[in-house]
Amino acid sequence: MVDANEDWGEDGDGATTARAGGSIPGEVALAGIGLGLAGALPLTVGGRSFFDVAWELLNTVGWAAVPMLLMVGAPFLLGLLIGAAGLAPGSQLLFLGISALVSLIQADLVYLALHLIGAEGPVAPYALIGFAAVTSVAMILGSAELRARGDGRRPPLRWWIRWGALLVAGLALWIRLQSLQGAPIGLAIDGALLSSVLIIAALRRG
Repeated sequence: MVDANEDWGEDGDGATTARAGGSIPGEVALAGIGLGLAGALPLTVGGRSFFDVAWELLNTVGWAAVPMLLMVGAPFLLGLLIGAAGLAPGSQLLFLGISALVSLIQADLVYLALHLIGAEGPVAPYALIGFAAVTSVAMILGSAELRARGDGRRPPLRWWIRWGALLVAGLALWIRLQSLQGAPIGLAIDGALLSSVLIIAALRRG
């Protein structure tokens, strides 16, 4: 699932270093913008978008709404940061933001999976539980392997973007499956699924 040698290069002395704040292909940045803009599409059929909900909550609840909005909107915010990373290659701030959001999405998956144990209403609950478990273990092992083969620093930008896109694609696909039981899933989920798949494909080509 993770190539431990990918996105690692040689410095002037021949030592292996991580390009933590490296550049990304333009196609990845565009797909990232698409993922971010999916937050402007309706979350449910005929419903409001994430940005609509976020604006209302920030105006009524204030900063107290930020933790919940980060949990729900992490995929869309990740997309916006990926798009920004295409405009500002090498930005350490964007690298930290992207890696933090990907870690948050992974934690959100585990949180959701724990609440699905024994649930009878959702479609294929154990598919998401298994996905959360496998990706959590793989993320820990893959990150550790990259650190061991590199110079001990964190995995590079492309690694985080690819991993985040994988998590968003899996989560969006599972949410879309809920429409089989009549859940009014909106276009925001389809937009997130398509954009995340395009990010993965563009990274493979680039």
